[in-house]
Amino acid sequence: MKKLTNKKSAGFTLIEIVIVMAIAALIILVVIQAISGARRSQRDGARRSEAARISAYIEEMKTNDTVGRYPTLTQVNNQMATYDAALNTKYNIVAFGTACPAPVAADVYQVGYRTQGTNRQGYDLRVCLEATNGYVNINVD
Repeated sequence: MKKLTNKKSAGFTLIEIVIVMAIAALIILVVIQAISGARRSQRDGARRSEAARISAYIEEMKTNDTVGRYPTLTQVNNQMATYDAALNTKYNIVAFGTACPAPVAADVYQVGYRTQGTNRQGYDLRVCLEATNGYVNINVD
């Protein structure tokens, strides 16, 4: 009497290999997305910090003004060009009403600025964020 034997090969089938590769690709994709999000959040943290620095710089410019007024947008842009070169950063300072671009470029600080009143006694500063497409507002009256 002949015995029936089930002979299985010792390797993996093509379907099993494809499934494992698909799962590995999904895991890699999730990791890359998480790292990318963390980098955007880190850059936004730097933008928040820069908002405070720019505000301090504007306050210094007011102190140096003979009448004690906050600088105009043109004056801020002229001074920030020097600041940019010293820190090797890129600032795009525009009128405050301009909306944040979507998306904000990773290597650019998008800043909105406007003075308040005819005597420039205050200012509004908006620094656009990358991760949330939101912004940080600083208002000085």
